[in-house]
Order: sequence, then C-alpha cells, then structure tokens
Amino acid sequence: MRYLLLPLLLIFPALASAQELHTFSNGEVADAEKINENFEALKSEISGSGGCSAEQDGSSVVITCADGTSGVLAGAGTVVVYPEGVTGDQPPVTVNSGDIVLVDGNGIILGKASSGSSGYFLENGDTGFLMTVNNAATTETVIMAGCRGCDLWYTDEECTNGPFIRRNESYIYRLDDTFLIPVPDAEGAELLLKGYRRGAHYRYGELQESRPCGSAMETMQVTVPAVFNLPTEWSSAAYPVRLEQLP
Repeated sequence: MRYLLLPLLLIFPALASAQELHTFSNGEVADAEKINENFEALKSEISGSGGCSAEQDGSSVVITCADGTSGVLAGAGTVVVYPEGVTGDQPPVTVNSGDIVLVDGNGIILGKASSGSSGYFLENGDTGFLMTVNNAATTETVIMAGCRGCDLWYTDEECTNGPFIRRNESYIYRLDDTFLIPVPDAEGAELLLKGYRRGAHYRYGELQESRPCGSAMETMQVTVPAVFNLPTEWSSAAYPVRLEQLP
C-alpha cells in the first residue's frame, strides 16, 4: 500500500492542496481509517477532473486524465509480460475406424480380433468366444492355441468321466487336437471334481501339449463343453498373422 500512494502524490500535485493525504513510514502500522480517507480523496479528485485511465506500458503504468494531465507510475520490480501464441486450425487426419480384424499372410480376414499378452484373441463370429492365435517364428507357422492356464475337469481321478469346464468361460479350449467351446447359456451344476488336465496352450514360442491327468479335490459350477470344428480359414491360416483396422 505504501508504494502506491507515494508515487501518486507526484502525479497529482493538486491533491496536496485540496486535501493533505496521510503518509506512512516503513515499520509503521497503517491505520485503516486513514487509508480509506486517502482512497476517498483520490476518488474525489479523479472524478472531478473528468476521469482518468491507466494503461500498462512495459513495467510501468501510464495514467492519463480528461483535463490533459498525465503521469507515469514506475514499476517497483520486474513485470513479466508473457507472449500470446496463436491457435491454428486442426490439421486433417484420415484414419480407419472400422472393425479391428486378424489377417493372415495371404491377406485373408480371419475375423474380429484384439491383442493380448499371450498373442491375438480371435473372436468366433457365431458365439463370440475367443481363440488364442500365435505366430511361431521358429517354425513360421500359425498356432491356434487354447486358453492359456485353463484346465478341464473330471469327476474321477483317472480323468475319464468328463471333461467339464467352468461355467461362463469365454475362451475356446484345446485338448490334444480337439477344440472345445462353452455352450452359450448352458445350465451348470455344482460338482465334486477329482481330476484335471491342463489344456494345450502357446508358451515359450511353441505349442505346449495338454498335460497328463492330475489329481484334484475341487467343487465348482461346471458345464459340458461342445466340440468346435475350426473354420477352414483358421486351420489353414498362412504365417504370419497380423492385426489391421478396416475403413
């Protein structure tokens, strides 16, 4: 407050004759009533002269009044004036926005797909269940693998009465060379399961065969899967497969 009032005394000397302004010194506690009186005096003088306007000029303020008088209030410090940029037009971008599909090495579309940590997930058009698809670089072949880490369950320890799969699964299983698929909306049953087999899956750059029967003691909601015959486009897919987005 002190720094503003003192320069104004130099700009408007007429104020001193009309009404003496209160001044303050460093370290002194400014009285609110005296400060308000200074404001009122300034307001009265400025209004009586027809009005004044203030405009920033660099780090200073130029005050111009209607009666022709003017003054400069020097800046007490550095005022940074940031340059303003100009926002241009958004450049046109053309991209495909259709379905993302899996395409084999011959350019044949295998179906809607997505990518994941264990390869590509190819969607079965009829049911929506997912097949795991991988490029085996060492053999340059396309591997249709089953659900990674998914087990098939049996009610006996020899794994002869089954297989069963968990209810509401979304993946296609591979047991040896047979593909199994959940039956949509199939009713499940709570069963005591005593054996299991890990389905064939892709890992370490190659197909991991189905594991032998192992003993278990689990209870869960399971259903009987149906055999799924691969479409010809899937079983004969050319290496390598890749994702593309349609127009």
